[in-house]
Amino acid sequence: MARNTKIITVSLPPEVAAQIDKLAAEENRTRSALVREAFREYVAYSRWRRLRKIGDQTAREFNIRSEADVDRILHEGK
Repeated sequence: MARNTKIITVSLPPEVAAQIDKLAAEENRTRSALVREAFREYVAYSRWRRLRKIGDQTAREFNIRSEADVDRILHEGK
């Protein structure tokens, strides 16, 4: 049967590796499960940062400073 994962090698400072091992043991999880979850969280956070940056740029472009400004802009288009 084909493996459904890809094995990679990651270099970490010893103290970070120890923290991973400690947390994995406390949560009764594997290192891999812990790192997978941390990566998924990072990806979600990174996407949120990009969206926030786009939102901030749009707000500056349209001079949006409050929800009232958003309502005003939405109703101007009608």
